[in-house]
Amino acid sequence: MAYPLPLASLESAPLRPGALDPLLALIEQHIAEKRYPGCQLALAHQGRLVFNQSFGQARVGHGDPADTQAMAAQNDTLWLLYSNTKVITATAGMRKKVVDWDDILDCGAFFRVGNRDYPEHEPVGYGEVNLDKMLAISCNVWNYQIGLRTGIEALAAESRRFGLDTPLLQTISDMETGGQPMTELPFAASRGLVVPDREYKQRIGAGAWNDGD
Repeated sequence: MAYPLPLASLESAPLRPGALDPLLALIEQHIAEKRYPGCQLALAHQGRLVFNQSFGQARVGHGDPADTQAMAAQNDTLWLLYSNTKVITATAGMRKKVVDWDDILDCGAFFRVGNRDYPEHEPVGYGEVNLDKMLAISCNVWNYQIGLRTGIEALAAESRRFGLDTPLLQTISDMETGGQPMTELPFAASRGLVVPDREYKQRIGAGAWNDGD
């Protein structure tokens, strides 16, 4: 996969005119209601980026020291992955055949690994959850269970397949910069992204891999 994706027009995607309008309006409404400060929406079709729009604030101007200066979200804003990794867990689990789309898991208020309880968003849990519902509600407990079934080596391999150990952008020529070279991460971190696994944890002297790491 190329980083970034080559650009194409939204009209090249199989969408009816105005299909995204309700979603865009809902995002604006949620931000106005302060459900979340900002977000970015990207849509790809056949390996090309056909839509990319940012909303709200990338930094809200208070809280942690690194967040004290308000900053509007831009199309080159880097966002933490958070629950986007649930797509990777689900894909790895399906590749390893430990779960299928219609399999139902019991997802309570927490999932215990060793002597630690890992919580769910919903205090009483979500009950019966299949993969489709997991994606809709971003169920934590579903992912805890499938992550353990899948194992760290398969999860790490799938993360690398998604490019999580690859610099997001090398130096490129971008139309928006008038053809000038642009680097999204112009510092050492862009060359040192790590997907941890058993070998990595031992190499840095942190011991053996444990369930829940």
